[in-house]
Amino acid sequence: MRRARQTRSILCLLVLVLSADKTSAQYQFDLWNTDNGLPQNSINAILQTKDGYLWLTTSDGLVRFDGLRFTVFNKGNTKGINSNRFNLLFEARDGSLWVGTDDGGATHYKDHRFTTYTTADGLLDNWVWAIRENAAGHILVVTRLGIVQMNEKNFVPWKPEDRSMDRRHEWRHRFGGLSFFDTEGLHLFDGQRFKTYTTRDGLASLNFTLLSEDQNGIMWIGIKEGHFYRFKDGRMTDYDVTVLGGPISPPHEDRNGAVWLASAGGLKHLQNGVWSSYDLKLPREGFTTIYEDREGNIWLASGDGLRRLRMQTIHVYTTRDGLPGKIVYPVYEDGEGSVWMGIWHEGLSRFKDGVFTNYKIKDGLSGQLVMSLCEDREGYLWIGTQDHGLNRFKDGQFTHYTMDDGLANANISSIYEDREGTLWVGTFSGLSRSQDGKFISYKPKDGLVEGTVQVIHEDRAGNLWLGTLGGLSCFRNGRFTNYTEQDGLSSNHVRSLYEDASGTLWIGTSDGGLNRLKDGKFTRYTTNEGLFNNGVFQILEDSHGYFWMSCNLGIYRVSRQELEDFAAGRLRSITATAYGKKDGMLDVECNGGRQPAGWKTRDGRLWFPTQDGVAVIDPEAIPVNQQPPPVVIENVKVAEREVPLEGTIEIRPGQENLEVRYTGLSFVNSEQLKFRYKLVGLDENWVEAGAQRVAYYRYLPPGRYMFTVLAANRDGIWNTVGASLRVAVYPPFWRTWWFLSVVGLSLVGLALLGSRRHVRKLQREQAAQVRFSRQLIQSQEYERKRIAGELHDGLGQNLLVIKNLALFGLARKNSQDAAQAQLGEISTTVSEAIEEVRTIARNLRPYELDRLGLTLAVESIMTRIAGSSTIKFASQIDPIDNIFSHEAEINLYRIVQEAVNNVVKHSEATAVSITIKRDGSQVVITIRDNGKGFAPDTERGAVATWSRGATQYESGSDLMRLRNLGFGLTGMIERVAMLNGKLSMQSSPGQGTTIRVELMAPDRSWEQQEDESE
Repeated sequence: MRRARQTRSILCLLVLVLSADKTSAQYQFDLWNTDNGLPQNSINAILQTKDGYLWLTTSDGLVRFDGLRFTVFNKGNTKGINSNRFNLLFEARDGSLWVGTDDGGATHYKDHRFTTYTTADGLLDNWVWAIRENAAGHILVVTRLGIVQMNEKNFVPWKPEDRSMDRRHEWRHRFGGLSFFDTEGLHLFDGQRFKTYTTRDGLASLNFTLLSEDQNGIMWIGIKEGHFYRFKDGRMTDYDVTVLGGPISPPHEDRNGAVWLASAGGLKHLQNGVWSSYDLKLPREGFTTIYEDREGNIWLASGDGLRRLRMQTIHVYTTRDGLPGKIVYPVYEDGEGSVWMGIWHEGLSRFKDGVFTNYKIKDGLSGQLVMSLCEDREGYLWIGTQDHGLNRFKDGQFTHYTMDDGLANANISSIYEDREGTLWVGTFSGLSRSQDGKFISYKPKDGLVEGTVQVIHEDRAGNLWLGTLGGLSCFRNGRFTNYTEQDGLSSNHVRSLYEDASGTLWIGTSDGGLNRLKDGKFTRYTTNEGLFNNGVFQILEDSHGYFWMSCNLGIYRVSRQELEDFAAGRLRSITATAYGKKDGMLDVECNGGRQPAGWKTRDGRLWFPTQDGVAVIDPEAIPVNQQPPPVVIENVKVAEREVPLEGTIEIRPGQENLEVRYTGLSFVNSEQLKFRYKLVGLDENWVEAGAQRVAYYRYLPPGRYMFTVLAANRDGIWNTVGASLRVAVYPPFWRTWWFLSVVGLSLVGLALLGSRRHVRKLQREQAAQVRFSRQLIQSQEYERKRIAGELHDGLGQNLLVIKNLALFGLARKNSQDAAQAQLGEISTTVSEAIEEVRTIARNLRPYELDRLGLTLAVESIMTRIAGSSTIKFASQIDPIDNIFSHEAEINLYRIVQEAVNNVVKHSEATAVSITIKRDGSQVVITIRDNGKGFAPDTERGAVATWSRGATQYESGSDLMRLRNLGFGLTGMIERVAMLNGKLSMQSSPGQGTTIRVELMAPDRSWEQQEDESE
């Protein structure tokens, strides 16, 4: 650098410092130390990385800060860290973080992993003094013994081509990065090479005391002679700081061009050639680092913790400024620009040209507790007091009005002059109106909703609105119209009224939030809709369309357009920005219930009464933070165990409880950040999380999801991109697609197999049924043929004989004996014919059933057959009459008949026993002979069983196996099946045959009831 390129600013600071104001009230200082989560109070370095985090180094760990929480990384809790003595921070172009230590080398943080490099990896020493990145993108690490360059994963010694760097003392000041000073001069590194500056280049001397590079790349150089130099882009600026006293800290130039530094005299601020001083209790070491984040906050690192310096948005006038007391209630600006305030039990105060003038009882005021203020068109100031009526003040003279003048009550809570010049006074017992120097009062008996009138307002239509403790009244044409909670008002405790430019009336309450009255319809806004608090003590609108409202927890701001959009259904919620102690308020509790509970002065500033002074806000001077906060997902737990934040988060079968912790990185009122999140694939709508920074999902169905979280800063500026995380929930094997596919295919296969088997079974049964039908038809034809043969051969022959005998007798003229002989033959033949007819009829329909009943009919079978054969019959038959239906009795009769006929025809038996036993509802028939027997189907063994229960037959092939056993047995099986019974047969050659039939007697009680009813 040459003098031709040098800009020197020798400042005469003695005059400036003497004229500088101790303006500590302009800034807010916040302090964090070990009580708030820091591992140690000594902060060595500060850096805000690209993702938005603020990183700090201490001698007992590396710290990450999100504005609310400190996260400490040390060798005890973090893999990849081997030292807790961290000293410096550097962010590379790729966004990774490099951290230097006093004894453990250089630590690299990237992709949520720490890696530490030491002398084992090529460093010349483990005490790291600086870390930088050269123009080629190589990381350079400065140690006590020299500089190394990182090539891939190893470090190699580095030296510039134009200078030898082999003297150990050259890098003794770590704040300078690669630049350094020695007895030969100042050696500044520009990214590729070193350039040396001496007294020939404008330096006052080479007695260097300070070399520091701030976050903006500005080099600051201090010398013993009381100068420090700013070097940037080849230009050097000289500052004379001899009057500041003591050593100075590394300076910092903020975004507005102001210079910050610390000296023995405190924190110094230079802007527009003027120094400001801030009284701070500085630690003995002073400040090691001054740093500015992206939102304009100034951070101070020192030996007693971390400080944040923010410009106050609220200025408070209190007792130290001249107020007679701390508690302020009404605030009012008169026509001359004076601001009047009522002070609790301390009278009246007037603020004009920065000076307070106070009035008390001794000055003519009727009472010390001022509750309301108003100026009329004639310039009189009206002052309402508690218990002492009304005062009129002008030119230093007070005039008093009491209940004797017609006031409804001596407690005056509100005063208002309408457009006609009529003065209205709200009291604790009603409303009073001035008339001819006196007052006319209206009370609840006159229609007023309630007596305590806290606020009065006349709308553009000339209607007078009154807010009371019992609701809202509108006085029009001498009549009151009242509105309460039953009419849609959110609360009956009305504290403030405001009419906007469109004529909409806004109603503030003490505990029910804000109300909008438009076209006779109320819209309410509470904390559920996004309001900061449900108290609205005063409503003031600034020039940008924001409502400023006061409550017990501070002052907050809401966009009127958002309120209108919510009322129209275009928004689901509103955004409120709150201001409190961190913004300059001495006490956040604001006062209301008295008129006016706040005022907008002609310069646009907003005045709010509080429990400690009057808070003044200049909306034009409050910047809106337009930077959406970065959003970061910090960690994820699955089944209470933390999982790496890499790729897709996988939840395996048996794992539940997904926990996602996230944060927003804004350092302006971090506690007022708002969040919303959504798990795409599960949540239909965004979950409004408020200030909560964790999301829980107890159970997730199998599937793939995308978790996204958004954040808004305290001014309602949303980060609409946010942070996202993919989540995959895997089903148990029995719910996987391949398993379900296999199961599905198996079921389809089984269904097809079962269907084919069922079809085959139906086909077999159908074929058997066809064969059975054919057999049945054939048997019917056989039966017809038999009956026809019997009729022809038996009955027909007998009738023919009878006919021939009759003709023969008529042709012969014999004697009487011959005729009698012929008649005898005819009688015998007729008897035989009758018997044959009976036999045929019995085979068609056993008439014994109708005449004798089932028990005797079965016995008649054996009697009849025993009389015509040599077989000996034995029977034991229980009474079984009237327990089966008529059709069932015929089938049972035929079963016994067929069984006995088969014995007679085929068994060659000499003895047969028939047993019919009835046991409750069960009837068991057993027919046993001692005949020759036979061999049943070998597939079934010695015992064959046919039954019909839930299915028609035991198998579709049963009838096919019976075709060779004769129609009689087939008929028995079919009849037993028709009776839902079970037939079993046991037979062996030479051992006889036993047939057993099991039947269940049906419940016929209903038939008996029908018979009785008939």
